[in-house]
Parts: sequence; structure tokens; C-alpha cells
Amino acid sequence: MRRGRIFIYLALILIIGVAAAFFYLRSKGMLSTQPSATPTPEVRNVEVVTAGQNILPGTQITNVRLHDPA
Repeated sequence: MRRGRIFIYLALILIIGVAAAFFYLRSKGMLSTQPSATPTPEVRNVEVVTAGQNILPGTQITNVRLHDPA
């Protein structure tokens, strides 16, 4: 009978200690419930050039051989 009471008292002390630690850390801001903001990545635009005709290897590429994107 006495062992049962000791077990109950130890369990109550443990539960109260965990609850106290939880509320203490929460009040200090260490347990934040709000997610932190993630920065949005910078979008990079790259100009793409396409050939308007077949170009053989070794051929110099000029503006005449490129496709007009407009």
C-alpha cells in the first residue's frame, strides 16, 4: 500500500515538473508555436537564343542564323 502512494506522489511530481518546464520555456519564447518565415528565392530570368536554321559544327553563329523571338 505504501509503495503505491510513493509511486503516485513521484508521478505527480514528475507531471508537475514537466508542465512547469513547458510553460517556462513557452513564456521565454523557446517553444515557438508560429513557424518561422522562409525567404522566397530570387527568380533569375535568362535570355534563350534559338537557331532559325540548321547550323553545322564549326560554323560561326551570326544574327542572320538566329531565330527572331519577337
